[in-house]
Amino acid sequence: PIKGDLPVLMMGGSHDSVIAASSIRYGIEKGSATEMLKKSFEQSLQDAEATSHCVLVEGGNHFSIMHNPDHTMARGFLGSNEPHPGIFSGLISLVMAFMEDALSSSNDQESHVDRWIDENSTLLTKAFRSKS
Repeated sequence: PIKGDLPVLMMGGSHDSVIAASSIRYGIEKGSATEMLKKSFEQSLQDAEATSHCVLVEGGNHFSIMHNPDHTMARGFLGSNEPHPGIFSGLISLVMAFMEDALSSSNDQESHVDRWIDENSTLLTKAFRSKS
């Protein structure tokens, strides 16, 4: 479990075959990657004080955040290195929005991540927030 007041951004994709192939590590015989990521997010942030987000991208895979394939990944053989068009740039803008929120000194403004989620809803499978 994660405790304290640091925000967390968990990202995943609906086609994450690395997470799906690792389901036994989650105590699940066979399950969807998105459900396992949601479960990890909810269980690990039960006691966290900061607002955190879990964003699941439609068509995203384990390597969508990478611009070039990384052939040194230990479980890279389980997933595709080919991202869905637009996912890489979308995830980079999401990370930037998360950093803006994390580094902001004001709690009065609208969350950049929440705005990103609203503006990119067609890219998403699901999005979760740990606190309001």
